[in-house]
Parts: sequence; C-alpha cells; structure tokens
Amino acid sequence: NSEGVFANASIVFWGTAISTERVVPTGCSDQFLPECRPHDVKTFAVDQTLKGFPKETVQIHSYDFLTCGPSYPVGETRWVAAVGDEERGYSYHSCFWFSAPKEPGPLADLIDQYQKRRRSLNEAVERRPADPDVLMALAAFYAETGSRLEALAILDRLLAIEPLHREGILLRADQLAIGPELSIVLEALAPYLAAYPDDKEAFRRRVLALVRMERLDEVPTDWRDFAGLHGRNLAFSGRDLSNASFRGNHMPRATFAHAKLQNADFSDSWIEGDFAGAELSGAVMKGARLNGSNFTTAVLSGADL
Repeated sequence: NSEGVFANASIVFWGTAISTERVVPTGCSDQFLPECRPHDVKTFAVDQTLKGFPKETVQIHSYDFLTCGPSYPVGETRWVAAVGDEERGYSYHSCFWFSAPKEPGPLADLIDQYQKRRRSLNEAVERRPADPDVLMALAAFYAETGSRLEALAILDRLLAIEPLHREGILLRADQLAIGPELSIVLEALAPYLAAYPDDKEAFRRRVLALVRMERLDEVPTDWRDFAGLHGRNLAFSGRDLSNASFRGNHMPRATFAHAKLQNADFSDSWIEGDFAGAELSGAVMKGARLNGSNFTTAVLSGADL
C-alpha cells in the first residue's frame, strides 16, 4: 500500500517521464546482479517532492525481474517512489505503487509527520549548528528515512566538531557500508578503534566490511558475531565458525563448504549457500530461506531446520 511505499522509499515525487534508455552494463563482475543485466533507465523531471532530496531531473533504474509495479510512459506525469541515492543510483522495488492522499487518513498523517520532523530537526540545527546532539538527531533521521547522502553530510559536520563521537562513527560506518567502496568503512573506523579497541560494535562493523572485501584472513579466528552481514558470494569455506551468529543475514550464494558450524545460528536468514561437507550439528536454521542450498555430505544431526 502507499503507506508502506512511502515509509520504505528514499524519494517520493510528482514528476514527468521525459526519456527511457536501454542500458547494457559493462565491467560487472557478477552477472547475477540485476544492475549487471540489461535494463531500462527512465529520466524524470521533478515537479513536487514529498520525501527525500531528488534533483530537478532524476534517473531511475527499472530492472527486468520486476513483474509488479507501475509503468511510466514518456510524457505522462505521475507520483513516483524509488529507493537509493545519487551515488548508488535509484531503482524501484517490486510493486512500488504510490498515490498521494486525497483526504485525511493514515497516509496523510505519515507524510505530515515526516515533513514536520524533518523541518523541526533542520530548524534545530540552524539554531545550534555546533551542537553534536542536534546534528546526531538530524543525521539519524535522514538515515532512517532513506536519505543516505544527506545523513553522511551531517555526520561529516558532527565529526568535524567531535571526531570520536561514538554514535556518529557507528552510523557513518553503517551508511558508508551501503555504498560502493568498502575500504572507506575501514578508514572511517580506524581512528575510533585506535582509541577504543575494545568497542565490540565498532569492531563488528570492521569485521563485516572485511568479510565483504574477501579479507576473512584478517578477521580474528575467535570472532563469532556476523549478524548484520549482507552480501553475495561470501566465502567461509573451511573456517571454524562453531557458535557463530548469522541471524537474519541476506547472503545469496555464500560458501560454507567443510566449515565447522556446530550450534551456529542461521535463523531468519537468506543463504542459498554451499554447505557441502559442513559440520552443522546443533545449528539453528529456523525460518531460514535455504532454497537451492547444497548440503551434500553435511552433518545435520540435531540441527533445528
């Protein structure tokens, strides 16, 4: 419904489709990714914005796997909702239909709450531009509502004032991790971890970045908290990961061949992985999406499937 679309979208605007281009991406290393396959890119002229920070013209990628959602014929003006940002590119989610409210109700209230909150937080920053708490509140709001680049801009201001602000460092690492360059995450965390090496939340963010960068050998062998790790083709083959947590992770085509995964927690995760020869006795996989996974010769005694 439109309430869910508004809540999940990064931008919502009233605009006119002015062109469509069929693109064939080059230089992609993973042809299974939607953005690596041929798809349409539509350009819109923005007339009115309800959410986010779209520019005067916005390009939105429409991936071919989407079978549900609105169409935007060139020349027609409609409400448009999309996720992403200028750095990563905007795209539609499946069934991303949005219609603006014509009368009072939950959707009108949701839009009003978003706009009032955004306005009040910005006014607070104007009054107290060097207050770390005020800057943090605005950055957190932008991050929560899908305005990633705007959140990073406010965090830069905050950290210029208080370079080791813990909440600011952690939120900045989270927002950078969504972007295209993971090495920046390590750079962002380095000064803080040098000062506070025992901060497990900061170190966990470093670990997740290292795994996604295929630098698992730099992760301590006794590290077990991998919750929040999302990515494709992640490699854990042969690793001792007994009692590790992968709870709720999205890791298509991960490889755990011959890994030691006794009592590991995969509950509510989406794996589709290679578990050939893995030791999974006592592993928790309740609610996990494992379609297409390979469990050849894996040990599953006592596993909760």
